[in-house]
Amino acid sequence: MVRTLVIGLFLSFGMFGVAQAAQIYTWVDENGQKHYSATPPKDGKSKAESLTVRAPQSTGTSEQSNKAKEDALNNLGDKVDENNDARKESDADVAKRNDEMTQDACMKSQERLKALRTTPRLYTKKENGEHHWYTDEEKKQLIKEATREAKEFCKPKAS
Repeated sequence: MVRTLVIGLFLSFGMFGVAQAAQIYTWVDENGQKHYSATPPKDGKSKAESLTVRAPQSTGTSEQSNKAKEDALNNLGDKVDENNDARKESDADVAKRNDEMTQDACMKSQERLKALRTTPRLYTKKENGEHHWYTDEEKKQLIKEATREAKEFCKPKAS
C-alpha cells in the first residue's frame, strides 16, 4: 500500500512537473562588476539581492515547456549582455581616465625637464629652511631622471 502511494506520488510529480525554487544572489563588487551566484557574497560588504527563480511548470505539451525554458534562457542571456555592456563602458571610462593622467604626467615631466635645463642654479629648501644649492653633478642627475620620466610618460600610444 505504501509502495503504491510512493509510486503514485512520484508519477504525479513527473506528469505535472514540480515548481522548483532556487535562490540566486546578485551583487556589485567594489570594482562595479555585477555578479550572479547561488551563494551570497563572502565579504559581507556587498549588498546582495536575492532573486527567486521558479522552474516553469509543465502544463501540457513538452513544446510549451521547451518554449518557457528557451524564454527563461533568453532573458538570462539579455541580462548577461546588459552586464557586459555596462562593464565595457566602465572599462572605457577607466582607459580614458588613465590616458588623461598619463598626458598630465607627460606635460608635467616636460615642464620639469625644461625648468631644470633653463635654470642656471638650482636649490631646494631643507626642513630647517636653509637652501641647498645643487652642484653641477647633482643637476645633471636631476636632468637625467627628468628625461627618463618624460620618455616614460610621453610614449606614443600603441595601436
